[in-house]
Amino acid sequence: MSASSPPLALETWEIASAMRKQHRLDVGIAQDMLRQTGNIEPMCVLITPDGKRNAVVIPGIGQPESKDASYAALAQLAAKLRAVGLSLLTEAWMRFVKRRQGESKRAFEERISIPVREFEDRLEVLQVFTCWRGSEGDVRSLSTTREIRRDAKGDVIGFGDLDQNEIESTEARVAQCLPRLAP
Repeated sequence: MSASSPPLALETWEIASAMRKQHRLDVGIAQDMLRQTGNIEPMCVLITPDGKRNAVVIPGIGQPESKDASYAALAQLAAKLRAVGLSLLTEAWMRFVKRRQGESKRAFEERISIPVREFEDRLEVLQVFTCWRGSEGDVRSLSTTREIRRDAKGDVIGFGDLDQNEIESTEARVAQCLPRLAP
């Protein structure tokens, strides 16, 4: 899939403004996909210097045994397209865990080392992470996580904000896939 967005200029504020719009667009696209199909395959939208959007499904990115190869392939494609930004759209399990009063660091780390999928109080979430390079080559980013709400049949009926809408300057491995500084 390739669609056009307004061309991106290299001034930091223009890139940031365009990428904020891109991020909100991708959150909407991911929510629509979830409503229509009930799930979302991990996908990345690569944005080129002329503003074109190239969507790529990333097979194996959620599987530990193929994650490295998936990120390497994504980095190669981003370099080939001279991507100036990218958005990762995915769904995941999340759980908020706090250290209990009097709990040792070791006990807390053991408790949180259990896979999230094994807990009944886990949340199913939609995550959209958008990143780009600033004019100095530094990575800038936005992240949105929304709880996926389903009815008794499992159909998506809405999304919750989890007390965090757009978070700036988060770090994610996918940001390493951006080429250094697009000319």
